[in-house]
Amino acid sequence: MECKKCKAKVEEGKKFCPECGEKIEAAPTLQCKKCNAKLEAGKKFCPECGEKVETAPTHCRKCNTQLKPGKNFCHECGEKVGADAGQSGQAAPGKDSPQQAEAQKLFELGKEQFEQKQYEDAAKTFSKAIELAPANAEFYMQRSRAYRILKEYPNAIADANKAIELDPVNAGYYNIRGFTYKTQSDYPKAIEDYSKAIELDPDEAQYYKNRIAVYDQLREHLKKIEDYRKLTRLEPDNAKHYKALGDIYHINLKNHDDAFHQYSKAINLDPENAAYYAARADANYALEYYNDVVKDYTKAIELDPENGEYYQLRGENYQLLDDSESANADFEKAIELGWE
Repeated sequence: MECKKCKAKVEEGKKFCPECGEKIEAAPTLQCKKCNAKLEAGKKFCPECGEKVETAPTHCRKCNTQLKPGKNFCHECGEKVGADAGQSGQAAPGKDSPQQAEAQKLFELGKEQFEQKQYEDAAKTFSKAIELAPANAEFYMQRSRAYRILKEYPNAIADANKAIELDPVNAGYYNIRGFTYKTQSDYPKAIEDYSKAIELDPDEAQYYKNRIAVYDQLREHLKKIEDYRKLTRLEPDNAKHYKALGDIYHINLKNHDDAFHQYSKAINLDPENAAYYAARADANYALEYYNDVVKDYTKAIELDPENGEYYQLRGENYQLLDDSESANADFEKAIELGWE
């Protein structure tokens, strides 16, 4: 397998990328809709009852994001999923008319231009598609994305508004408009849109992550905690969520006991991450558990032996424990590694 974020190779069965920590989403299990028998990938008929298998796309045809079973829209770009993808809204003058076919052809060209970062050309091509099919929500939303990158924010918002007017239950559209508002630092409207996306699709983790990013700008630490707790229910094996919770408790709220517990959960899920031990060591330091600080930095050093800061901090704790010999050895090692 390959990590979709950093393209690193990932062993089968691993839940997180060893390079960047991105969660690896397993391919959904296919079942026959008639008899519920388990289906092998690529099979056209159920081996138990002979029912024809209707396979849904596993990845968004536009941005290649892995799709979750049962979703009607891509959570990243708002692309419609399924056989009628690209046909949202009412076509004009007819769904299968030559005019509609030309509009769809232009739309596909616009997407290719967008992917090649030809954003001005993409916006112009989407405009031509909209002229032929003015009631297609997806056309407006994709032009909105191009306008946002071109920093034409009023146009981006206007197109997003039109798309939502035509397709008001598409959670991805609110998510995309929310990102435009965030780009403009209009945080209240961004939160409103991310919240609407969550209301429409409460099981999509990315919407919570986007809202957390806005709460972070506003220093709304308690609201960040609330959303991270929702993320831990949606992605219970993602150690990064517990690390983030620990940081909020430790750095922002000075609640070092809760920070310790969150860091410990992160370590249980990802015991090979040196940074997690270092973070817990810092919480232990605030709690004046100096022996535990040394233990955690020792583990961090074992996992990341070239990190001079870990030696420096462990040395400082050896000093607090009146172990000058060990402290001096760590300070010398930190200097050797270039830490000052």
